[in-house]
Amino acid sequence: MNSDAVRKLFETRILPAFQIEYQAMENPAFFIDEDSQDIDGSGSPGLVGVTAGACNQDDFLVIFALAHETAHGVVYLEYRDQGRHCPNAAGYGRKKHEACADLIATRVLISQAPDLWAQVNANLDRMPSILGIATDSHPSGTRRVQMIKSFVAGYNRASVPSSPGFFSSLFCCFGKGSLSTHDAQQKAFDKVFKEIDKSINL
Repeated sequence: MNSDAVRKLFETRILPAFQIEYQAMENPAFFIDEDSQDIDGSGSPGLVGVTAGACNQDDFLVIFALAHETAHGVVYLEYRDQGRHCPNAAGYGRKKHEACADLIATRVLISQAPDLWAQVNANLDRMPSILGIATDSHPSGTRRVQMIKSFVAGYNRASVPSSPGFFSSLFCCFGKGSLSTHDAQQKAFDKVFKEIDKSINL
């Protein structure tokens, strides 16, 4: 994509999707580093940026990069909402931030921009090699995609209404109520989020 298309994608699709999910998020400034051909980006509360090199990648990767960097700015909000202490984005805590940003980006895309998620999902198996090996700051691409897939599988299961059996229908008034679709989807997210937060080896 050219820079104008990337900026438009961020301003008209990615950011509005995040603002639906995280209404308390800061309104971030957006920038493109036109001088860098590295494939990189940055995100924090109030700021989202990508390089010109990142803009030149396949559309699915641009979509996910924008969502991932935007997600960095709301990781602390998710930790707050989960009632957990947000780790510093340094040392091993940085790896947790990266994994959480992947997870949040996926949830926002799949729930608020399913057409954009469809492009990412169709290419998910290409991402491990693109994201590369584990570093001091990032889990490996293989591990990152495993966590994304784990959440997506749970989310999709929650999205398919199950048919009650004969006895559960007959005695529905005496049993525990089943989770709503939204609650089941949230539970799928929470499960992976807690796994990331408790992890010692991403």
